[in-house]
Amino acid sequence: MKLLRVAGSEYPVMDGCTSAFDGPNGQLVVIVTISERISDKDGVGVVGLIVHEATHVWQFICSQIGEDRPSREMEAYAMQAITMGLLRAYRESRGK
Repeated sequence: MKLLRVAGSEYPVMDGCTSAFDGPNGQLVVIVTISERISDKDGVGVVGLIVHEATHVWQFICSQIGEDRPSREMEAYAMQAITMGLLRAYRESRGK
């Protein structure tokens, strides 16, 4: 957040949050945060939350590129790639 010079309250304030910003070079920057407060023994709830936030990432991307009717296959591949990236980032951020 400091790199983007985004001021605000303690972050995240919800269990999951997806925020989009204009980056330094006019690029779309999307940040997904998952709160450390989440207590989920089997991980299913975390995966569900990550898929939920991945959907918001996809929505920001579609808006950015002016795509209002992506094909089903395009959407499925995008959701797969975004979700996998977020799951990997979540695992790495938790040291697992």
